[in-house]
Amino acid sequence: MMMRNVLTVLTIFFFTSQAVGQNPNLSTQDKKALKYYQEASALLRRVQYPEAIDPLRKALDRDQNFIEAWQALGLSYFKTGKLDQAIECYEKPIEIDKESVRVPRSYFTLADLYFQKEEYQKAVDFANLYIENRQNETANIKTLQTIIQNSEYILEAIKEPLPYNIKPLPGQANYFKQQYFPVLTVDQQSLIYTGRNRDENIYISRLGENGDWGMPSPISNNINTDLNEGACTISADGRILIFTSCQGRRGFGSCDLYITYKEGNDWAVPENLGIDVNSSSWDVQPTLSADGRTLYFVSDRPGGLGKKDIWKSSKGEDDKWSSPVNIGAPVNTSLDEISPFIHVNGESLYFASKGHAGMGGFDIFMSEVNDGIWSEPTNLGYPLNDRYDQVSLYISSGGEKGYYTIERVVNGEWRSVLHSFDVPPQFRVKRRSVFTIGHVIDKGTRKFLGADIKIFDQSNSELISKVKSDAVTGEYTIVLTEGNEYGLYVEKRGYLFADYSFNVNKIENFNSDNLEIELQSIKEGVSMVLNNIYFEFDSFELKKESYSELQTVYEFLKANRNVSIEIQGYTDDKGTKQYNEALSENRAKSVYQYLLDKKVPPRMLSYKGLGAQNFISPNDTDENRAKNRRIEFVIKKLDN
Repeated sequence: MMMRNVLTVLTIFFFTSQAVGQNPNLSTQDKKALKYYQEASALLRRVQYPEAIDPLRKALDRDQNFIEAWQALGLSYFKTGKLDQAIECYEKPIEIDKESVRVPRSYFTLADLYFQKEEYQKAVDFANLYIENRQNETANIKTLQTIIQNSEYILEAIKEPLPYNIKPLPGQANYFKQQYFPVLTVDQQSLIYTGRNRDENIYISRLGENGDWGMPSPISNNINTDLNEGACTISADGRILIFTSCQGRRGFGSCDLYITYKEGNDWAVPENLGIDVNSSSWDVQPTLSADGRTLYFVSDRPGGLGKKDIWKSSKGEDDKWSSPVNIGAPVNTSLDEISPFIHVNGESLYFASKGHAGMGGFDIFMSEVNDGIWSEPTNLGYPLNDRYDQVSLYISSGGEKGYYTIERVVNGEWRSVLHSFDVPPQFRVKRRSVFTIGHVIDKGTRKFLGADIKIFDQSNSELISKVKSDAVTGEYTIVLTEGNEYGLYVEKRGYLFADYSFNVNKIENFNSDNLEIELQSIKEGVSMVLNNIYFEFDSFELKKESYSELQTVYEFLKANRNVSIEIQGYTDDKGTKQYNEALSENRAKSVYQYLLDKKVPPRMLSYKGLGAQNFISPNDTDENRAKNRRIEFVIKKLDN
């Protein structure tokens, strides 16, 4: 489950076939040199690279122009991590006979070796030399073109390092030798990640008042076991968690995704996401939308563009997950894409890839979705990306702060350290998000309530997200993305729904103070203002922004068949009494007719226009007058 930081190593089997003596047309006639070479060949076939060095040296003592022996010795040094010696060996055939048909094999490996040594111009030069000499070798040329692409990208990127200001997380977050795949709750007060002690488990660390992260503790005994748990994601409210488990749990494939829900302070026993999401393949590294209803994850199942691709599943109105779909190009490529992170705005995807131009190995990229189409991925640049693998990051709701893991070998051991960084402006999300936290409360008893909370885009009445308040604490978290007007509806059986509207033009102008929501139990005589009903000016024609509210009223009546309501229309104090009464009645009738058209039984509905009376605000400003121009409904009858 942990992604090791290993350098890109090109396959050099076509060297091995020469080195192990399968080609009789060798470049030496010295019989003793051939004997030593054949001895080394047997060792190379058994991948005994250190042992092959001595006989190859002896072969070269006999014949310094033995090209295949130099290349085999280079292979032995290459496989034992001695890159400088390997380079010397692979360069020897070029000195011996630049025109030899055997020399391009040196060009091929030297391109990779110099890339690993971060001598990128030499890597490009040798790659081009090979391509010039072996233009018909498509597979090898494709590999070298990747080296050229990455080298040229790096040469430009390192000229102007970006101001990432990368720092290890302060405090105790980096308690283990290895910790990775960080995610945070939307308020950035709780850090959840995979920590490796004897096995992998999920831990939580909380931010202290001094800005340091506290000692990590296991997230829950219901989640962590003696098996491996890791690579998790959490909804914005911190109440839905999906994680990866690869050993021991009963599942469908080598690694499966599991889900658990938090109620109060306790996490439920995890459940396998099921065959609708998991497969017989490798299903890992989940990332959830803010409301926990859209899931991206990595799988190597059939039907993808590469071996490892990013897939997507959504939860429907029936709360069942859809069959996953591959998100396709340009995000996924013929190579590997892993560790996706979907920002809380639901539009900005960050992921690691080997298939796009980068620094080599896995680099982190970002892509934005618009009307279902993903933009061409952008590399996040140097020094966030470097010659090591970069995977698994989290970006804050405002898009300015990020968190990720840096892995290195320290004193012969792999160490994984969590870091934070500043996101340069060009890599921040196009649309930022803001969150607000509050509670849902019974207006009469003051008890906390578990309720459904729906958020609609008012411009098209599209459902944006759906969350629940905690049944024990009543707490909820909603996330709103700038550039939209939203309608928010809070529903619970046995209660009138509550409605609100938010204009999030710029998050700097949004009041994110806690919103305490009171629900009124259904009783005869109680009423509520329909805050999201809008009409054209001086008209009773319903505006499209009203449809989310109208749909919510319809669903309320559908769920409460024992209720009869009166729809009441009101105006402000401008205009004549006769005009205001007529306008208010026609507006109330428009709502009444909409509900009739939705097949609400007529016995449940009536309407009345009351004109300029029962003001809820003084008629002294345009804003207050707008509040008085309203539609209400009153519970007129409640059948047992």
